[in-house]
Amino acid sequence: MKNVFFWIFALAASLPTHAGVSVESGCYQQISEAVGKNTTFFFFQSYRDEELLEDVGAFVSYKNSNKRIALLFSDEIQGEGMNEGDYQKFWFEVINKKVAGQYVEYGNYNGNPGGKHIKYTSFTTNRVTTFRIATIASPCSAVTR
Repeated sequence: MKNVFFWIFALAASLPTHAGVSVESGCYQQISEAVGKNTTFFFFQSYRDEELLEDVGAFVSYKNSNKRIALLFSDEIQGEGMNEGDYQKFWFEVINKKVAGQYVEYGNYNGNPGGKHIKYTSFTTNRVTTFRIATIASPCSAVTR
């Protein structure tokens, strides 16, 4: 397992220098039904190898935390027919060398960034939390290292 983590880290560290890799990032805020409740924000950054046409990894950094959580790409489902252009990307959260949860990214390739959202499921508590793309990036500015 140490070798897997080493190669994931080595790949992620070398991605910015690789010409065929694109980076997509965004600030997400928790959708909360409770009025006045503190809102959770996180910064999501994913890497895609444009030569291989594959997502290769991602990171999540929560506001008020100095940890970056590694995400491993699992699968992508693309919509068909009336849902053409829609997609779901599945990412596994890795903490302490264990899969601790799943992030499912929902979006549209037709250019509607306001419709993007992510559902997080904790595998330890089975709690599901939904986040939507934030309209302003300032809540995540401190976590975009």
